[in-house]
Amino acid sequence: MRASLRSRLILQGLQSASGVERIGNYYFIVSDDSPDLYRLDLSWNIIGTTHLFSSDIHPGDRIPKAIKPDLEAMCLVKWHGKQELLCFDSGSNPPRTRHLLSRGCN
Repeated sequence: MRASLRSRLILQGLQSASGVERIGNYYFIVSDDSPDLYRLDLSWNIIGTTHLFSSDIHPGDRIPKAIKPDLEAMCLVKWHGKQELLCFDSGSNPPRTRHLLSRGCN
């Protein structure tokens, strides 16, 4: 397998992008150190967020490493006729703090 970087873009307002999924005319991005799921348009502008975790973190700030959810992957699935985004942690956290999140997309 070969991969090549065709372009590079810095997304203002995002600390990191661990998982990206395109659904229709939107991109959804999950970050390993943010309490939010980001929704972007096809020009990569942030147009909204969905809060995934309760947190005292202010928008744009990072969750400290010791308590971050460490979400590293995301995929789109159909479940009971609805589209859902599943977000997975890296597995590096102790089992009592592991996360699997689902958010509807319809």
